[in-house]
Amino acid sequence: LKYPKIDQIVFLGDFFDDFYDDYRDASNTAQWLKDQLKHENRVFLYGNHDLHYAFQSKFTKCSGYEADKCLAIGDILNQKDWDKFKFHYWIDDYLLTHAGLHKDHVKGVTDLRSFLNKEEESAQLAVRSFNKDHWIYHAGLARCGSGLGGITWCDANIEFRPIPKLKQIFGHTPQYPEKVPKIIGKKPYLNYCIDTLLEHYIVIENGKSIIR
Repeated sequence: LKYPKIDQIVFLGDFFDDFYDDYRDASNTAQWLKDQLKHENRVFLYGNHDLHYAFQSKFTKCSGYEADKCLAIGDILNQKDWDKFKFHYWIDDYLLTHAGLHKDHVKGVTDLRSFLNKEEESAQLAVRSFNKDHWIYHAGLARCGSGLGGITWCDANIEFRPIPKLKQIFGHTPQYPEKVPKIIGKKPYLNYCIDTLLEHYIVIENGKSIIR
């Protein structure tokens, strides 16, 4: 390992629905997740392509969903496994989400950490109800939804707008064909979209971020 003494590993979501995958791929990925969830120093965030297998809600379905993949995943991952996933996570002063937090979702908010904790709690309850939408997992116009995308749907190329004096790390929006991270903002408050089809990751050490 390049970092044998690493404290935590945070996965930004979208474990399922790769291009041209099938139920066998989904089963293998689910088993990998099952094993990884046993490690206390590993954090898993919901991606939009995970939510529609975790919860049967009409507000979570998106492209790539297939019933046979859902059955294969459900044979391995149970509700206790999904309950270990989060919508957001902090490392030092970096906010980590699947797709990024748009500034308009937090207008007038003075305590961002407290706000997100409360909103995550309400989203965790809402997603378990078939008839409840929540801005956190809401798809915006940029991704064929309505309004503004939440932190599992915000499009980094079209939709994302940074929050002043906040550093964010997220994925969701593939950066191709270049396959290089998209960096938004001005130093020291940079925002990184690192969905480069598994070509990059970020190391946060001593309060600084390093792209690898």
